[in-house]
Amino acid sequence: MIIDIALAVGAGAFDVFIFVTSNEPGNVLRSGNPLPRAVVVALFCVGAAALLFRRRWPRQVFVIAWVISMTPVVAPDLQPFGVLLVAMFTVSSTFSLRPAAVTLVATSIVFAVEIVNTAPAHGDVALWIGRAFATFFFDVVLVALVWIAARLRWRLARRVADIERRRRAEIDAAIRAERTSVSRDLHDIISHSVSAMTLQAAGAKAVMADQPERVRPALDAIEQTGVQAISELQRLLQVLRSTSNTPEPTRARDRLSQLPELIERARQAGQQVELEVTGDPCELDPSVELTCYRVIQEALNNASRHAGEGAEVHIRLDWLPPRLRTSVINGGGNPGTAGAGLALSTGHGLIGLAERVQLVGGELETGPLPDGGFRIEATLPVSAPPPDGLAVGRDATPGDGTV
Repeated sequence: MIIDIALAVGAGAFDVFIFVTSNEPGNVLRSGNPLPRAVVVALFCVGAAALLFRRRWPRQVFVIAWVISMTPVVAPDLQPFGVLLVAMFTVSSTFSLRPAAVTLVATSIVFAVEIVNTAPAHGDVALWIGRAFATFFFDVVLVALVWIAARLRWRLARRVADIERRRRAEIDAAIRAERTSVSRDLHDIISHSVSAMTLQAAGAKAVMADQPERVRPALDAIEQTGVQAISELQRLLQVLRSTSNTPEPTRARDRLSQLPELIERARQAGQQVELEVTGDPCELDPSVELTCYRVIQEALNNASRHAGEGAEVHIRLDWLPPRLRTSVINGGGNPGTAGAGLALSTGHGLIGLAERVQLVGGELETGPLPDGGFRIEATLPVSAPPPDGLAVGRDATPGDGTV
C-alpha cells in the first residue's frame, strides 16, 4: 500500500510539473479558454487517487485516467499523462496481449492530441514540424518503453506462475506417492504379521491337546510378531503426522541384513525355508534394498497363505552386477491348512509388489509351476561395489550354498 501511495503521489506530481512548465504562449490551441484552477486541481487529485485502486480494478482505473488525459481536446493547457502511463503499465502487465494492445492504442491517441497541441499559433510550418517531430519521438519512446516493460513483467509473472504450478503439482505427486508407499507398507505389515500370527494360533490350537509343549513357543512367536507389527504401525503414523519434507530414512530392519530374522519367523510359523546366495554382493540403493526385502516378505506371505503349514520355500539371491536377481519358489506344504491365511488375503499383494519393482527400475515375473508350486522372481538394478561388511554378503556365505 505504501508503494501505491508513493506511486500515485509521484504520478500526480509529474503531471503538475508538466502543466506548470509546458503552459507557455505561442500554441494555437493553447490560446483557448483555460480551465479554472479548481478544476485542474480536482482532475489531478482524481487521477492520482484512482491509482490507489489500480491493483483491484486496473481496467476501470485506466478508463478514468484516459478520460482525464483527453481533456487537452478542450483545454490544451492541461496535459496529464503521468497517471495514464501508470494505469497503462498496470493493465498491460496484468492481462493478456489483447487488453494490453487496446491500452497502447488508447494511450497513443492521447499523445497524438498532444502533438496537435504543439502547433505554433502564427503558422510557422517549419517550427511546427520540428516541434511535432520532437514531441512524437519523445512520446513514442516513452510509451514504447513503458509498454514493453509491462509486457516483460507480464511474461515474468506468467513464468513464475507456471513454476509455482509445477511446484505444487510436484508436491501433490509426492504426497500421492508417499500415500501409496504408506499403503504398501501397511499392506506388508498387516499382511505379514497378521498372517503369521493367525497361522501360529491355528498351529497351537491344533497341537494343544496332543503336544501342549509346542503351544508356548507359538504364543511367544505371536507376541513377538505383534510387538513388531505395532512398532511398524507407530512408525508409519509418525510419517503421516510429520510436517517435514525430508523423506523418511530406510530402517535397518528393512535391509537385507534382516533376512535371517524374517526367515526365522517364517520357520517358526511352520514353513521350511532355505536361502541361497550366489555371486559377490554389491551395495544397493536403499529403495532397491527395501524392494528386494519386500519381494521376499510377500513371497513368504503367499506361501503361508496358499501352500499352508509345512510349505517348502527356496529363496535365491543371484548377484549378477549390474543386476540382482531375487527368486522365491514355494511348493509342498499342506494346502488344507491354508484356509485361515487365504481369508486374510487382500488381493493386492502382487499388484503392489509389481509397482514397487517398477519404481526402482526392475522387472517382476510371477506364475505357477508345473509341480503345483509358485514362483516370484524380481530382477533389480545394482549400484557400486559395497564397502566392507555389507548385509547379506556377510550373513550368508557368498557363492553356492544354503542357509
